[in-house]
Amino acid sequence: MDLLSQCCKESSIPPAAGKLSLQRKLENPLHGYAEEKCGDLRLNSLACAGAEAVKNESMLTQRSTANADPVPQRRLFFAIPMPGFIREKVGALDDGMPGYRAVANHKLHLTLRFFGVVDTAQTDAIIDQVGAWRPRRFLLHLEGVGCFPSPKRPQVLWAGLGRGHPHLFGLQKQIEDMAANQGFPLAHPRFIPHVTVARCADSSSEAVRQWLKRHQDFGSASFMVDRFVLYRSRQPGVGDYQVVSEFPLGA
Repeated sequence: MDLLSQCCKESSIPPAAGKLSLQRKLENPLHGYAEEKCGDLRLNSLACAGAEAVKNESMLTQRSTANADPVPQRRLFFAIPMPGFIREKVGALDDGMPGYRAVANHKLHLTLRFFGVVDTAQTDAIIDQVGAWRPRRFLLHLEGVGCFPSPKRPQVLWAGLGRGHPHLFGLQKQIEDMAANQGFPLAHPRFIPHVTVARCADSSSEAVRQWLKRHQDFGSASFMVDRFVLYRSRQPGVGDYQVVSEFPLGA
């Protein structure tokens, strides 16, 4: 008798019903709160995509660890670092909300693709391939704020980038295609450009709702994106990110 059947028997739940319920939860982990509103309908889809991205990032790490080689390994991700005046602008979002844990100023970035644990040989292959690209630079600006994964269960606060820029989406797709060709699983179903500004797991949903309302008109001047970076980290939220390689963008 498997563990699920035993638990169902002890709880007087028919095994078939228990397995069906489990299957539904696995297929739809956001069931029950994905339709919560966070200001408007657009934030609902962002919340769903954000929760899926968090889930897939965890799955990527687990898969990479399970297939690990006995050689030095790194948690890698591509990102666009934020310029100084943007970091200062984001700092103003910390307005004393209880439970607001700001991301360190120098760590603010726009994630393009998270890889999880990657060995040295594959890291070198990624650098060699991406180093041959010559994507064009482009302008971005911050626009709006939101939360992941749900207004009722806020964990992360972010600043949006409006509609982004076609070159941004083109660069991210190029990275995603490269990752697929090297055997990495799909990162997330939809790329949602954002900059994580704070953790808020200890904040009440009402406090977060009020914070979103106060900063609903948040925005910044445009800034030029002239490079993207391959970073290395040890654990999520622990220690500084280390630059593995930088890739300049052309005119």
